[in-house]
Amino acid sequence: MWFSHRMETTAPPRRVWEVWTDVEAWPTWDGELREASLGGDDRTAHCAVEVGTRGFLDPRFGPTAEFVVTEVDPGRSYSYTVEMPLGRLHVRRSLHGHDGGTTFTHEVWFEGALRGVYSRTLGRRYRRALPEVMTAVRDRAESPAATGSSTDAA
Repeated sequence: MWFSHRMETTAPPRRVWEVWTDVEAWPTWDGELREASLGGDDRTAHCAVEVGTRGFLDPRFGPTAEFVVTEVDPGRSYSYTVEMPLGRLHVRRSLHGHDGGTTFTHEVWFEGALRGVYSRTLGRRYRRALPEVMTAVRDRAESPAATGSSTDAA
C-alpha cells in the first residue's frame, strides 16, 4: 500500500521545512505520536535531519520504534524508514515553494513480506489520520507565534 496527502499553505517553504524537521515537536501536530526524538541510542542528543541519523518514535498505539533518515534534499524533501518484523515502513515528506506559498506532500508505503498485513492494519490508521496531521502542519507553519515573530519575513 502506498498513499499520500498533498496540501497547500500560504507559509513559505522554509517554515514547512522547519516544522517537519523539528522531530521533537512532531507529537504537537501528529496525534498518532506520544514522543519523537533524534539521536539514536542517546535520545538527548540534538541532531539534524541528515542521511544516517537515527531517531525514535513512540506511537500512541504500538511499540517504540527506531527510524533512520535515508534521504535528504535540504529544504525540499527527506525520507525515513522504520524496520519492522519482515517489513519496513517508509515515509517521504516533500515540499515545493511557489508564488503565494508552498505545496507539501506526505507519502507512506510498506515493503517486505508482511507489507499487506501492515497496510491493512497500520496503513489504514495512518491514512485516516494523515489529513488531520497535514492540516496541523499547515496551521503550525502559518502561525506567527511559531516563527518567533509576527513580522518574520519569507
